[in-house]
Amino acid sequence: MKGRKVMKGLSFINPKYIHEGEFESISTPAKATHFHRKLVALILAACLVFALAATAYATGVIQSLLAKFAHGFYLETPTDELRESRPDYAEWLDDQWETRAVLEEIAEKAQQVHEEKNPEGLADASITLLESYYDGVKFSMACQFDEPLRPVTFDVDKDDPLFADLQELQDGYWAQAADWPAYVPREEDQQLIRQKLEKDGCVGFTTYDFFVSDHVLVNGEDPGFSHTDPNDNDGIFYVDPFYTSVFGSELPETCQNLQELEVTFTVRCCLTHYWLEGDVLRWANGERIDYPVSFTLENINH
Repeated sequence: MKGRKVMKGLSFINPKYIHEGEFESISTPAKATHFHRKLVALILAACLVFALAATAYATGVIQSLLAKFAHGFYLETPTDELRESRPDYAEWLDDQWETRAVLEEIAEKAQQVHEEKNPEGLADASITLLESYYDGVKFSMACQFDEPLRPVTFDVDKDDPLFADLQELQDGYWAQAADWPAYVPREEDQQLIRQKLEKDGCVGFTTYDFFVSDHVLVNGEDPGFSHTDPNDNDGIFYVDPFYTSVFGSELPETCQNLQELEVTFTVRCCLTHYWLEGDVLRWANGERIDYPVSFTLENINH
C-alpha cells in the first residue's frame, strides 16, 4: 500500500487523540497507555480499510469499466500473415498501442459515479451513469440501462388501417404462424396468446420494445456520436471513446472547454401490432415514443 494512502487514512483520525496521547504520555503513564492503544487501533483500522480496498482492486472486485474497455482494444489481431502483407506493419502496430494508451489515460482519469435517473414519464426504466470523463475536448461514459418489461396488450383490430398493406403477404411484414413465439419473449404473454388462440382461433396483440437510441446529444446538439449496445453486456454500454476522442470528429466548438457538459440519451419505446390467424403472422409498426435522460459531466481540468 502506498504511503499517501496510509496518510490519507490517518487524516480521518481526530487530531485530539494524537494530541492527548502525546500529552498523557508525559503526565499520567496509565492513561497514556490507554490513548496509545486507541491510537494504534485507529491506525490499524485505517490501514485495514485501505488494504482491503487495494486487494479489491487487485482481484477485480472493483475495476474501471472504461479501463476494461481500453484493455480489450485491438483494431485487428496481429498475425504473421498481416506482418508479411503490409510494409507499414511497425507503424500500424505503434498506432494501435498509441490508441490503446489514449483510452487507458481516459480510463485512469475517469470519475467514478453512480447516478441513476428515470426518464420522465417512464418510471420503470432507468439509466445509471457509472463512470464519466470530460476534459474539454473529448468525453466518454460507462452506463447501465435497465429496460422496463411491459406485457403485451390485446387491443389490435385486423381491420385497423395499420394493416391495410398487410392483406397481401408480399406487400407487408409477415412470418409463418408457427414462428410467433420468437416475437414474444415473455412466457406469461405466450400463455395468454395461446389461450386466446385456442378460444377464438385468432388473436391480435401489441408488443413494447425499449432500447437506447444510438445517437448521443451533447448540449442539445447531435454530432453523430454513438454508443455500444446495452443488450450485448447485461445492460452495460459505453459512449464509445473511439468516436468521441480517438477516431471520430471532435466535440462541436460550442461544447469545448466548458466547466460542464450535458449529455442526453433517448430511451425509445417502439410499438408493434400483430395479427395471428391461420398459417400467417402479420405485423405493422406502430407508434414510437421517446424519453430523454440527461447527465452533467464536470470538466476534470476545472
